Amino acid sequence: MADVSVGGGTSARGWARYAFAAAAGLVAFAGLREWQARSEAVGRTQVLATKVGQRDSLTLSDGSRILLAPGSRVTVAAGFSSGDRTVILEGAAYFDVTHDDAHPFTVRAAGAEIRDIGTSFTVKTDATGGVSVAVTHGTVALREAVSSTPTAVELHAGDRGLVSAGSVAVTRGTVTEDEMAWTRGQLTYRDAPLSEVQADLKRWYGINLVVSDSALFRYTITIPVQQDSATVVSTIAAMIGADTEQRGDTVILRSAGRGTIP
Repeated sequence: MADVSVGGGTSARGWARYAFAAAAGLVAFAGLREWQARSEAVGRTQVLATKVGQRDSLTLSDGSRILLAPGSRVTVAAGFSSGDRTVILEGAAYFDVTHDDAHPFTVRAAGAEIRDIGTSFTVKTDATGGVSVAVTHGTVALREAVSSTPTAVELHAGDRGLVSAGSVAVTRGTVTEDEMAWTRGQLTYRDAPLSEVQADLKRWYGINLVVSDSALFRYTITIPVQQDSATVVSTIAAMIGADTEQRGDTVILRSAGRGTIP
């Protein structure tokens, strides 16, 4: 894929825990006023869900913590407290996991399965069904969960894994502190697939980014910290030489010079 950048280490446990504590505290405070994310019990299964633009946090019975991104949902297994430490994620979240050799912590998201080996990590599903995992501390075992004989790949602190189209791609040592920017209400990207940005715009701002030319998906996106959807969209368009057309909450992205879409 082509790489486009504008602007311009391995993350340590200290900043990861600090960032989680700060973000979770902010969520708890703001939730009293406006974020109002929903947590409920469905039988013995626990569900935490957030609306567009909202975040929320959850501390599990084993001490593990989840910070849920906007427009996301996590379902905690009914038997979690008795050893079935499995959660199902739709959207994006940050996990700070209490390790237990006897009872592995497993995240299932789209076509991926992520298993903790003593870890802090983020998981994001994108608009095309891909799953991105960024490890900020420790190690996870990542595998594509659809094929009949999936092989797990170990990701260590600073590594990123992408599950897409039935395969796992890994880049080593590329994860930085900016991976936690979304916990502070900011979006930033480094070599991110355009499909990841599509999903984030939907979750954070309710913006439906339609990419009319499949050729645009060959680009990866690098953008410094941004806090509003208009800046993110205009920056992407400028970087990849695309035109945009807005229709309500839908923004159409197409190669420059293609004209107005009927």
